[in-house]
Amino acid sequence: MSINTWKCDGEYYQRIQTLIDGLKKIDPDLLACQEVFHTTNGKVSTKDAIASAYPKHIISCCR
Repeated sequence: MSINTWKCDGEYYQRIQTLIDGLKKIDPDLLACQEVFHTTNGKVSTKDAIASAYPKHIISCCR
């Protein structure tokens, strides 16, 4: 499955939780994330938030 996380625009935290809830329902074997967001200090990361809540195989072009 591939998702576009829309970087950090709009309601970022609400959108990430909605994505995580949807992933748990769909339960894909592999997830590719497009347009992930992360801060330079590493405290906020779309990929890390999804990976920690949904620990399947996560692929991303960003750290």
